[in-house]
Amino acid sequence: MKIAIVTTSPPGENGVGQNYLSALVSALPGHEVFVAAFLRNDADWRTGDRPDEARRLILKQQFESPRRFGRGPIANWSGHLTFRGVAVPHAKEVAAQLIDEFRDRGIDRILVVMESPQMILLAEALGEIFRDRLSILVWDHPEHVLSLYGQDGLNRSFLMKAFHRSVLASRGAITVAPSLGEWLQEINPGLTVRLFRSPVTLGYHETPRRLPSGSKFEIGFAGSVTAPDELERLQAALDRLSWRVNGCEIELSLFGKRYKLVSSTGRNVRYHGFLPSQRDVIEKLSHCQLCFLPQPFGSDRRWFAEYSFPTKTSTYLASGAPILVNAPAWASLPRFSDNDSTDDGTGRLGFECTSDDSKAIAKLIARIASDATFYGEGCERATECARTAFGSQPGAIAVAEGLQVPGPAPTATVVESPAAVLT
Repeated sequence: MKIAIVTTSPPGENGVGQNYLSALVSALPGHEVFVAAFLRNDADWRTGDRPDEARRLILKQQFESPRRFGRGPIANWSGHLTFRGVAVPHAKEVAAQLIDEFRDRGIDRILVVMESPQMILLAEALGEIFRDRLSILVWDHPEHVLSLYGQDGLNRSFLMKAFHRSVLASRGAITVAPSLGEWLQEINPGLTVRLFRSPVTLGYHETPRRLPSGSKFEIGFAGSVTAPDELERLQAALDRLSWRVNGCEIELSLFGKRYKLVSSTGRNVRYHGFLPSQRDVIEKLSHCQLCFLPQPFGSDRRWFAEYSFPTKTSTYLASGAPILVNAPAWASLPRFSDNDSTDDGTGRLGFECTSDDSKAIAKLIARIASDATFYGEGCERATECARTAFGSQPGAIAVAEGLQVPGPAPTATVVESPAAVLT
């Protein structure tokens, strides 16, 4: 079948969103995929990642944030007037262009990635015409998405209504967190919702991992910083350990574009910069003894922590290194672990700390780095999770069912998978 994807994160290697879309497209063998990519800068979609011209359309991403004039109520009203007078008509104009494009191409299914205000408006407009062909991909709660673009007040209310109408007009939905899928089904009880997380290849899991002896203990962190306070708290915990544990020097390795580091004491942080491909990141992380995966504790970030599921989880698991999750108990990662005893340091992804106290994090890291049995058990949990919950075959089934297109037949083996049925 012919499938069109409308997104600001086209399949590629420039960030976790593009990595996720690449995995999704790979889960659709036998189907013809066309991408309508909205880019701020043409270089955001690297030439080597693009399909041929017949299977892509590049448009300018704009009018995502409100343009305000004045202060106070005047600023709020001017922001809404410019939004209604510029952003909304622009979305309708682009939607009309896409409608003609999709009709000419004979598109069978449309997937809109609900990752920005303009994508929400486009989904609403496309749903009015292609109600029987529309599916949506939601990887963050819209409240979080709108806050990222500074959309509040009247604009927020308008966009949330547009989001709800898009959900009601959709046949299927793909998401990453069960809590988000359940919320979507509250809006549209008849919606077919499937979970898809980027599948994990177990290439670095063949040799059992062991603690280093007399060398360094490396902790890896990759990708964007969505929980800056928690990343700082990790470093404060390592300060408590004087960046040494079990005779080893602790090194924090950072892989990504932007990090803000502020300290009045010496810290052992190595910045590797942005690596060109996800494969490169996985290879570098495979040399780490532990990967750090935080979610924010702050109440102002609850929309993000509770309803999002970090896409870097798959990247971490693929490295073979166990993961240290630091998140509140109500966040999506601890809920994924479903660990009744959250104070023993264990977790489904390896290890878990649901405290925002640097002392508790330091104590757990000290045990991980000095107790070989405890460390080995964490590695085994992470590998088992990668094998059973991040498989490619159930992932392909999830994508096909979310898009309502033919997919691979289920195998006889029954495992827990990201193709969880929420209907």
